[in-house]
Amino acid sequence: MAGSRQAETLRTLSQRIPDLKVVEFNGTDVFELLEQLGNRRIEYVALDESVEDLANQHVPNLRSSLNLTESLPVTWVLGRHPNAELKARLDSFVERIQRDGTLARLEDRYLGHVRRLEQADIVKFLGAVETTLPKYRKYFQAAQVLTGIDWRLIAAVAYHESQWDPNATSYTNVRGIMMLTEDTADRLQVSNRLDPSESILAGARYINLLKEQLPDDAEEPDRTWLALAAYNIGPGHFNAARSLARQLKADPNVWYEMKRILPKLSQPKIAQQLKIGKARGGEAVILVENIRSYYDILQRNAPPFGPTPKAAESLKRLVLEVEERRKAYTRRMAAAKAIGEPDSDTGNRPLRLPTIDTSANN
Repeated sequence: MAGSRQAETLRTLSQRIPDLKVVEFNGTDVFELLEQLGNRRIEYVALDESVEDLANQHVPNLRSSLNLTESLPVTWVLGRHPNAELKARLDSFVERIQRDGTLARLEDRYLGHVRRLEQADIVKFLGAVETTLPKYRKYFQAAQVLTGIDWRLIAAVAYHESQWDPNATSYTNVRGIMMLTEDTADRLQVSNRLDPSESILAGARYINLLKEQLPDDAEEPDRTWLALAAYNIGPGHFNAARSLARQLKADPNVWYEMKRILPKLSQPKIAQQLKIGKARGGEAVILVENIRSYYDILQRNAPPFGPTPKAAESLKRLVLEVEERRKAYTRRMAAAKAIGEPDSDTGNRPLRLPTIDTSANN
């Protein structure tokens, strides 16, 4: 990149290596440069090692071949004669964010998930983006129309859950492209979990419900990552993890904190203490981190939803069609229950989803 320290290093090397040709890229985004590398329009790129893991998500065939210098710290240059007060304030700021964990949380927010996926996982995912995603794109976009959630995030969840296989079934009978449990599907009034349109819209609605049940203190993007963890392990175990976080003086509304709390649910002593049974909280963490990576990749490889008026109208009709099927299923189930239980009033009770505990942090 033009003006970077890598460019400066290469210019210095070119003075000693006459055949070394250095071209500085004047684009605004290092990933534009990496895309040219991935498309083999250029052969080599000099970049900072701090973004190498992130770069691998976008160019899976990227390979480090040569270290140009020793590792150097990231620094702020204040000039040869810096203002003493400014320097003192900056030193104090850096010391504070290192001490109170702010720096660690920022690093986790932007880079904490990028080392999860292997190269083979990324290559496979990019292949599926080209071959499989187009079959279901309209359903993911319809889900965005219904819920407001970025269609690419919903698609990332579905890929992690089922590899975009509408017939996926686990040994615990979790089924469909969004891998809904039978209980969740019933509560969401899904008539056929193997119907991708129903499954995707229901899964997106469920994510929204889980987000809405979190307290106002949970801010984005943490709010979304917390909801996805609840999507994986269920609201009951997620409530227990939030309770445990409060006991351990951790913030249950911050994903960085909950990442270290959730794996504790698999410990027998903790499970007995919370009286909920063991849960694979570590798997919930892996799920969320992988989804974050898939979402990052989709944001670089698929455009945001910006439909023409005609396309928007078509998606609205699709949403209405799926919603009508859901309502018809609900009416049939209510009628069947009324016939089977003529003296019971349970058929008139509203369907309720399990909720996330939002009690005060004390």
